[in-house]
Amino acid sequence: MKKASLRLMELSADEKARQLYEARLKEQRDSYAREKGAIFKIAKNFLGMGMSVADVSTGTGLTHEEVEYVQNADF
Repeated sequence: MKKASLRLMELSADEKARQLYEARLKEQRDSYAREKGAIFKIAKNFLGMGMSVADVSTGTGLTHEEVEYVQNADF
């Protein structure tokens, strides 16, 4: 933990390193959002085919709550 804390302090002190770190984090978040959006579209298609929430949850790895959200969302 101490080593990670020291590394964070180093990155914070170095503006270029901090910007690179933030850019990497943004790319990871954007990639996750794109992936999640694609899974939501697949879940919406499954629901449109008449699959149950439980089956869509199992097939996509989404939680029941996420599948219910997709079921009620307009996208």
